[in-house]
Amino acid sequence: MSKAAFFCKAKPDGDTDVSDIGLVDGCIFYGLCSIPDLLDSGLTKADIKAKVEFTYPHFPTADLDANMFWKFSRAMQIGDLVLMPQKQKNVTVYFIGRVLDEAFYAPEHMENYTAYRRAVHWLNNKIPLAKADLSTSLFNDLTRHPYVMPTLSDISEYSEELAKLVDPSTDTTLDAESPFNEFQDSFEARLAASMRRSSKERKKRIAAAPVISEVPQRRVVRYEYVRNTDVVAEALHRANGICEKCGDPAPFIKRLNGMPYLEVHHIVQLAHKGKDVLENTIAICPNCHREEHYGPKSIPA
Repeated sequence: MSKAAFFCKAKPDGDTDVSDIGLVDGCIFYGLCSIPDLLDSGLTKADIKAKVEFTYPHFPTADLDANMFWKFSRAMQIGDLVLMPQKQKNVTVYFIGRVLDEAFYAPEHMENYTAYRRAVHWLNNKIPLAKADLSTSLFNDLTRHPYVMPTLSDISEYSEELAKLVDPSTDTTLDAESPFNEFQDSFEARLAASMRRSSKERKKRIAAAPVISEVPQRRVVRYEYVRNTDVVAEALHRANGICEKCGDPAPFIKRLNGMPYLEVHHIVQLAHKGKDVLENTIAICPNCHREEHYGPKSIPA
């Protein structure tokens, strides 16, 4: 894991708090949305400053904005910790997360100034840190005058302290030994970020990516439930080769045993404390099974 950490206010327009959007969308933001090409890899920090001065001539802090955007889009790395404040009943709390992907531009979010984004996995089950959780030194730095503690700041000197405040069970997103489901969640978050880019930007990134002879690998530990095979067998027998959701015949015959191919799905998933009993199962075709996991759920619990 990276040892860097950043403090990032969810006020991309300098005033309106949009931290709720960050928590729901799983991201942090930066403003300057009227300049759509700031992620161009050929730009220097001086180039960014010049664009800010040209587009926002009323900004008195173009140099500071260029520096902060550089940190947001270039210095911040995948795996870094981020701390996002939110005001709750006149008390400021702090959400901690890990950066999942490189910065991207989503023009559909121009209206609330959140077009420049970075995907974040919010840790501790989105339970925020309070003042009492932070050292006096860190809290004092976070609550300094806003012109001293700007929208985005490098707080890597506190990264070890912040790491100790993370529940390890929620911080498996980028761990090389992470469970398969968390690894998949990380892939899905990065894929979602890529889908939000324009086709032109994706092709540019593909062209700039190093071409290697072998796709890189990392070891992933996959945990599986030890299921009752009698429950699986009885659910398949009950279905008799017909998908119990859509009513269509199984799409093919399984080569291994010559039986119609259906998948036994837990209506209330085992991970959600569902029981491995016949009454909690349904034998369905692969298409319906994927729909249950990735589309709108339609089988009532």
